[in-house]
Amino acid sequence: MVNQQAQEAAEREFEKWYNHTGLTSWGIDPNTGLFNVVARKVTARSRHSLQFQLGKVRGDFSCNQLGLTSLEGCPLEVTGNFSCHSNNLTSLRGCPTGMGQGDVGGGFVSCAFNQLENFEHMDPNFKGYFVGIDQGFPQTLTSVAGLPPHARLIEITYQPHLPLLSLLELDNVTIRLPNNGPTIHDITDIFGEFRGQGQSAALECAARLASAGYKDNAQW
Repeated sequence: MVNQQAQEAAEREFEKWYNHTGLTSWGIDPNTGLFNVVARKVTARSRHSLQFQLGKVRGDFSCNQLGLTSLEGCPLEVTGNFSCHSNNLTSLRGCPTGMGQGDVGGGFVSCAFNQLENFEHMDPNFKGYFVGIDQGFPQTLTSVAGLPPHARLIEITYQPHLPLLSLLELDNVTIRLPNNGPTIHDITDIFGEFRGQGQSAALECAARLASAGYKDNAQW
């Protein structure tokens, strides 16, 4: 059982570091010692780092445009949408799990406009809409590893020399021009033709990419 003094102290810390809408309940989880929240949306407001560790957020959570270099301190679980766009993240380490559980379409996750080198540490069970566009200027991605394989839709930004053949193992990927530009239809259509066939189609897909002018992307 959590004593009242600890509960009130946690409430004050939560109010200090987060904005919220549609709050219906909050409290320290006696099993984890972390503060759980049920709300329509919780928004972090501390600059450069997340100051108060949350356990489970039943609702949406955002920590956008805060100058974050790490997701350390993010809730362990978020059941709604999750957004950490427009920070200085180089890794998704610390990304919550369970995102989109309360959404029929699987929810929404955005890590756009960061400095990511790959998408490792993203929840592999996420089945919603994932936005990973515009990583760095110039683009900082060296790999597309970690993209959720069964997401309803994934959007990333094209960059030369980025190995793309592993996208064959994903359900639905759109590749855009930089600055959230339009879809590159030829390369997206090539992957659409061979998607679901796995590595058995890799050689043929690579040949098609090369003939379309994307030879440097035709790598696993």
